[in-house]
Amino acid sequence: MDTFNPLLKPWRIACGVWPELELHNAPTFKISERLTRTAGMCYPESGEIILSGPYLREYRREMMGEILTHETAHYIDYCLNGWKKYKRHHGKPWQEIMYTLGYEPKPFHTMELR
Repeated sequence: MDTFNPLLKPWRIACGVWPELELHNAPTFKISERLTRTAGMCYPESGEIILSGPYLREYRREMMGEILTHETAHYIDYCLNGWKKYKRHHGKPWQEIMYTLGYEPKPFHTMELR
C-alpha cells in the first residue's frame, strides 16, 4: 500500500480501527472531468472511487476531507458488512463509519460548481 498517497488517508485510518480491512484491497481512485452532478461515486464491488475533477479544483479541501471520506466509507461498509447490509447506502453502519472517521454522516453535499 502506498503510504504517501493522500487519497488513502481515510482507508489507512480505518485499517487501524478495523484490522479486518487489511484482508481487502485498498480502494483505487480515478478523477473524472465528466462527473459534474455529484462530487464522487463509489463502486464497492470493484473498490473503485471516482472523484469529480471540477469539484476537486473548486473545493479541494472539502473534496480531500469529507467527500473522500464519504466515498471511502461506502467501500469500508461494503468490506465490513457485505453486499446485503451495504444496500442501505447511507444507513446506520455507514453513519457509524463516518462518525468514527471524524465526520458527520451527511448523504449529500451542498457544494455548487460555478
